[in-house]
Amino acid sequence: MAEFSGSYRGKVLAIGSVTALAFNEAYSREYLSKHWFTDIVSGLLYGAVLLGPFLVAVRLIAGPVSVHARRGGPALTAAMAA
Repeated sequence: MAEFSGSYRGKVLAIGSVTALAFNEAYSREYLSKHWFTDIVSGLLYGAVLLGPFLVAVRLIAGPVSVHARRGGPALTAAMAA
């Protein structure tokens, strides 16, 4: 998940943010008694399973991380070409 900067720090921040948001949503559903506990756990697992194909699709469309990290990303490359 180094889509933002290609750095290790960016990867840790992205994973941490997504994990915190998922936990917050799951906890609030349990706290407010909106769902059964099994629904919450299965929703988290389902989200984790869907994350895999999503990341593969992003890598297929955007290309390898090292190419964009070395050049400064697609936005910088487009700005330099203009």
